[in-house]
Parts: sequence; C-alpha cells; structure tokens
Amino acid sequence: MTALPDLAAAVKALEGTRIVDLGRTLNMVEVGFERGGALYRLHAQCPFRVVQGARILVGSTDMNYPQDRTADGNLAYDTYATMFDRNAKRLTERFAAGEFLVVSAVMREDGSIVVEIPESVRFEVFPACSGPVESWRLFEKGSDVHHVYPDSADRD
Repeated sequence: MTALPDLAAAVKALEGTRIVDLGRTLNMVEVGFERGGALYRLHAQCPFRVVQGARILVGSTDMNYPQDRTADGNLAYDTYATMFDRNAKRLTERFAAGEFLVVSAVMREDGSIVVEIPESVRFEVFPACSGPVESWRLFEKGSDVHHVYPDSADRD
C-alpha cells in the first residue's frame, strides 16, 4: 500500500493524461486515463460524480435507478441499464470525440480527489466511510503497483 504523500503524488501525476472512458464493474466506478500508450485506471468504491459547473452529469447513486423508470431496478443494475450506465456511455462518447486532457488532479488530506478537464468538468471522488475499507485505487494497467486509499484498507 502507499503512504499519503505518495498517494497525492500518484493522483497529481494524472495531470496531462487524456480521459478515455467512464463506466462501472458492479458498483465500482471506473475511469480510464491514457498518456503515451500507457493506460491508467481509477477504481472508486465510494461516492463519485462528474459535474460541469453546478450540474451533476453522472453520479454513483445513479446506479440505483433504471434508465426506464418502469423497469425493475435490480434487473437494470444487473444488465447495466441504469441511469449511471446511460450517462457514463454518453460521457465516454464525448471523450472519444475530443481531446479531454486533465488540467488539474488533486487529492486532499481526507482522501477525496478532484480531477478537472476542460469545459469546467470535474470528476469528484469522496470517501464516506470511517473504517479501514478501500475507497479507491489508482494504477497503471498491467502494473503490480496500486495506490490505495486508505492505505490501511488491508487491515481490520
């Protein structure tokens, strides 16, 4: 696991990367970044949202609501047909059509992360658990080095 200053440096190193995708695996939000052919992944198991100015474009709680309001919520979740999935797909298509480079990436002392890209778009990750439960991890795809918050996530 990684110490707090190293975690902050790992997050800061996202500056200059290109946002490539947004999605989920079960209830874990995944954000993809790319620089020079290297792929980086941010996995958030805590509250997460993408905002543009004052508008929330997508949030992790959107996984609780089906795209079709008359559909079964559990089935929508299991088949990736939630509001989150729809909005994340739209954002991923938008990222693919442009060059959205990270202009700022900051981790605060409470473990929250704010990643900013052009057009006043911010990715916000905010741990909301007081225990030693993993909130998020950042890693280069294919690497065994994972930056995990909190660094005590592997202990009881």
